[in-house]
Amino acid sequence: MKIIFSSAESDKRDAVVVTSLSSAKLRNAAVTLDTKTGGALTRAVKATGFKGNAGETVFVPGPANENAKHAVVAGLGKAAELDENKLLTAGGSLAKIFNRRGVKNIDVAVDAVRGKKAADIAAQMALGAVLDSYSFDKYKTEAEKRDNRVLNFVVDDPAAAQQKFEKLSAVSKGVFLTKDLSNEPPNVLYPESFADRVVEEFKDSNVTVRVLDEKEMEKLGMGALLGVGQGSARPPRLVVMEYNGAPDSASDGDKRPVALVGKGITFDSGGISIKPGGGRTMKYDMCGAAAVVGAMKTISERGAGANVVGVIALAENMPSSKAQRPDDVITSMAGKTVEIANTDAEGRMVLIDAMTYVQRNHDPKAVVDLATLTGAIISALGNEHAGLFSNSDDLSEKLISAGAETGEKLWRMPVGGAYADGLKSNIADLVHMGGRAGSSSAASFLEKFVEDGRAWAHLDIAGTAFISDATGYGVRLLDRLVEKNYEVKAPKRRRAPQNRPGQ
Repeated sequence: MKIIFSSAESDKRDAVVVTSLSSAKLRNAAVTLDTKTGGALTRAVKATGFKGNAGETVFVPGPANENAKHAVVAGLGKAAELDENKLLTAGGSLAKIFNRRGVKNIDVAVDAVRGKKAADIAAQMALGAVLDSYSFDKYKTEAEKRDNRVLNFVVDDPAAAQQKFEKLSAVSKGVFLTKDLSNEPPNVLYPESFADRVVEEFKDSNVTVRVLDEKEMEKLGMGALLGVGQGSARPPRLVVMEYNGAPDSASDGDKRPVALVGKGITFDSGGISIKPGGGRTMKYDMCGAAAVVGAMKTISERGAGANVVGVIALAENMPSSKAQRPDDVITSMAGKTVEIANTDAEGRMVLIDAMTYVQRNHDPKAVVDLATLTGAIISALGNEHAGLFSNSDDLSEKLISAGAETGEKLWRMPVGGAYADGLKSNIADLVHMGGRAGSSSAASFLEKFVEDGRAWAHLDIAGTAFISDATGYGVRLLDRLVEKNYEVKAPKRRRAPQNRPGQ
């Protein structure tokens, strides 16, 4: 999809779109278009019960004396509630107009709304349209052509809209990367190939990538991560991505990185504790890792003024004569011994070694891990919220605020205390599964590997990372977390005094 911002209508347009607030009262450009259609828009609004809600649209035939086949009113919602999420939703409705037969070029007339400039509204709607246009059809032999679609936003300041959109486009790059990785079939995306994709993605960029293979992990004592992958012919990998955007003038505290850690089980059969039938979504058990990679892409693309390190633990959980068994005891990188109760609870095991690695090697000011960790979180929160577990009220508030702003919502859940009591083992330091509160028990296990005084949050994204396919959940959330709370602006340079004549 091609996005254009201009001050003039296109002579090639197949559809023309105007916007309406939730009052459904036509205004400005909508009034003009309504006149051209002989009042058809007004009649359609009344006949269909159109409310002007964000994402809502109503269609009528285009003006008789113009090329446009369709005239469309797109709802924005209430003016007082017009935030970026409403605009993204409204923009997403524009992408769906291309599903109409013969529509390849769309004009969108954008008006200012109560303190919001038309250029800013247009840029956000354009991002929404781009995000909604995503498709994963690389394996279809007759994929639909989408690169010939054009959205032309008609605004009073196209240069400002273009500038705003270019900044926002870093978001779509990260989200699309996350979705692409998540949607890949497991015979294509396995630990080694996943690591190779990350290396290729950040080649010649401001992100440095290091890949640890199984021999290097063995030297570091990563028995938890290696144990999960030992049943597969595809050995595990640990991928470390470093982005250093904090200015040289930043304090030592501000230069400490934020750590993002992702679970990357490229296929989860359950191992010896094999899953029952119907596990076709198990290729999505690496969505946490994909979200971290996508977030690093967005953060680096927009030149964030913070230091961020992303670590993803990659393994394939398969049954074989070499596979880990229930009742095995492994030694983690942290030195703690863990009794395995069920090999299908493998995600927490790969995470603990990744968390230990990043704490020991990067001393982060905060650690945020993402994982499709438990089915229990879906029972609790459905697909509306991801579960948030944390030892820090401050970090929790920052994450919840970022989630509210981006629409990637979080709900804080209990961790530690009684939920950790069930993790006691008779023969090891810990058993990796506890009582019936599966999500809180799993988070409590992870907390055992957080160093004293370290701010940590665990996001269980099992219900939000994929629904019918990958959602890209987490990229915008993590990017906003960094942007609002951890960036340091470089000081402005003072101009040197200039000598004046006679001085």
